[in-house]
Amino acid sequence: MATDPIRPILDVHLSFQYEVSEATTMLMYQLAGIEAYHSFATRQGKLCAPNVPGLCVCPIISGPEPNTILGPDGRAAQLAYRGWIDHIATIWEHIYRVRMKEEMDKLVPSGQFILPKMAALGDLQKIRNDFAHHYPRATESGAGKCIRLRWFKPGDVLVLSMTHVLDFLNHLGLLSKTPTVGSTGAYYWKIKDPDKDKLLAWDPPPKPISVRTDEGPEPDTIGLFLVFDNGFFTNTFRPMPERWKEGRDNPDSILQGRLNQNGDTVFPGGFTLRTGGSYVAAVEAHFEPSRHRSGGVPGPSFRIAD
Repeated sequence: MATDPIRPILDVHLSFQYEVSEATTMLMYQLAGIEAYHSFATRQGKLCAPNVPGLCVCPIISGPEPNTILGPDGRAAQLAYRGWIDHIATIWEHIYRVRMKEEMDKLVPSGQFILPKMAALGDLQKIRNDFAHHYPRATESGAGKCIRLRWFKPGDVLVLSMTHVLDFLNHLGLLSKTPTVGSTGAYYWKIKDPDKDKLLAWDPPPKPISVRTDEGPEPDTIGLFLVFDNGFFTNTFRPMPERWKEGRDNPDSILQGRLNQNGDTVFPGGFTLRTGGSYVAAVEAHFEPSRHRSGGVPGPSFRIAD
């Protein structure tokens, strides 16, 4: 049986995706533990470090309220988010980019490849640099130059949440209900409580927090990968406007959709798709897939040569 010549490159990419998924799982363990101890500390009315196996001592600190340390935006959660960013940025920059280029050079020795680049990963490095060198605020030269992860404006305080995590995973193409299998392991996402009525009754009503757009699977359609703030996601498509079909807009930029404050997807030239109220339709489609227009938005591309 013939060996797929690009399989080694794909294996490196899948290993990176798996490690990002594993790091995200560990982040969620940390956040869940912080929230559990936050509830305990709130009931007790005092802040006391938990017992750590193998230790007979614990630090005692005075001054901060439990919310300051253990709340959703508290220092413990922010430290966990920063560790997640630093880990992913480090393994990409120093391990997987290098390994991918090495495999590409083996495949085409004179290919003049560069270290692979992807917009979301480059953006993560900029945000990481602001945390490392300009904390607590974003800078013009750091987060202000992000292309996909437009989380902060220059001068904003750097505070992270799961919204940012989900947006990054979407732009990396890692949100999928179908298992992705590589040499390191497999990963996928599932609905924890598959109860349609509970999902539809989610309070407050979920809103879109991330969108990835591309050509749709059918002629003259736009593919949309939407993620909502409770983590629910959907991959669907909508018809293109007539002026796109007739070539009256720049074909190189028309598919670069972004969410506005209402959760609608806005494209260059002013065309807007009403996605702000699409959560109910997304849930209905999940439970009745035969009525769902599956988008098939592909994963983001890498730049591998100048």
